[in-house]
Amino acid sequence: MKVVGIYSNSNIKVILILSFFSSIGGSIVWFTPTWLIYSLGGDNEDLGDILGITTIITLFASMIGSIIADRFRRDIIIWIGNLLTLAGIYILANSYQLSDIFNGLIITNLGFSLSWPAISGLFANSIPSKNRNRVFGTNFLLSNLASAFGNIIGYYIFLDTGSNLESIDPSLLRYSLIIAFYFQIIAVIICFFAKDTKGISVEEEGSAASKHETMSINKNTGFVNDFTQNAILILSITLLSSIFIGFGAGISIPYFPRFFFDIYHLDLSSLNLVFAALTIVTAVWGKFTANIGDRFGRVQVIVANQMVAVILLYLLALYPPFILAIAALLVRNAVMNGTGPLINSIQMDYTPRKYRSQINAINNLGWSLFFGLGQIFGGKIVERIGFWLAFVITATLYLIASIIYLKIKKLDTTHISNLSDDLKN
Repeated sequence: MKVVGIYSNSNIKVILILSFFSSIGGSIVWFTPTWLIYSLGGDNEDLGDILGITTIITLFASMIGSIIADRFRRDIIIWIGNLLTLAGIYILANSYQLSDIFNGLIITNLGFSLSWPAISGLFANSIPSKNRNRVFGTNFLLSNLASAFGNIIGYYIFLDTGSNLESIDPSLLRYSLIIAFYFQIIAVIICFFAKDTKGISVEEEGSAASKHETMSINKNTGFVNDFTQNAILILSITLLSSIFIGFGAGISIPYFPRFFFDIYHLDLSSLNLVFAALTIVTAVWGKFTANIGDRFGRVQVIVANQMVAVILLYLLALYPPFILAIAALLVRNAVMNGTGPLINSIQMDYTPRKYRSQINAINNLGWSLFFGLGQIFGGKIVERIGFWLAFVITATLYLIASIIYLKIKKLDTTHISNLSDDLKN
């Protein structure tokens, strides 16, 4: 079925552009503070403690911001959040000791925690349900391609850096963060064009939640009755699954760059090139999975991808030959992260419009809280035992999350029936 005017809403265009520019800076901010911590004398435990604690401290801001966003104005919260992210990057770009990095990450994470739930809520409120998989997939594609561009910038910045910690020049790391700062300025400007008033109507959306909202619009139903049958169960399962995934990701993901630095002796420039390839493959795969979700079933596609990631993480725990390790990393990242648009689509289909920023914040809170705890545990595991144990624990947690997610298979029926009705019409 050909979809006409799928990107016609102005909020969709603005958020796609916003995601592109913020993701360029975001990829630099994700990669660079890690090596700035190492270059200033920190070890894996310091990295885990700084990343984990700063993540956890800022989490509850997402709940406060999401409540304000859903009740008043999402667009203002988006702008405030991106402005705080800009301030945080500026502090990081002027870091000369570990406490500076800690303060910069606090402000940066605070900005992200405020803005992301509001962006997700406004985005969902601007897209008809039948187009949601595809549009979320396009956003995923663009943001990951932008992240790859950020990594390519890093490749040229660190071209002459060696493969030992003593050769890392902190001034180059700070210079890359200045570049991220300028891209974030563009993101802040773009925020002004996202408007709550330009979302689509409840009737135009056509999701399970919006149809239920239309039927009960004149009734004082209360929180529980605002949700369709099975919706709270579905959202609870996605939250529980994301908690396991967040904890597992925190234990391993921040230490992938150091893993390839220590075990395979890649320098910072080569690592940026690897992560650029990583995000490009992930971007393409994410768009592909978003497009096939309706045909093969969203839950089936999600679980199949996650199971492949589990197998490849167990493989990485064996420290395979370099080529095999790179291939495993590329595919693992693509299949695990490429399901994001489908997971988000399921969550938004079953969340009433007036709770969307809050539900996004709850999921972000659950995932990020355990991601932060995982970072702290991961740093200690990697420093004292080795990367292999971190990978084994992560793979096992991902396996549990996939088994949990299978419970949604029998519950996620409304979207399929809506799709069948559209095809008939």
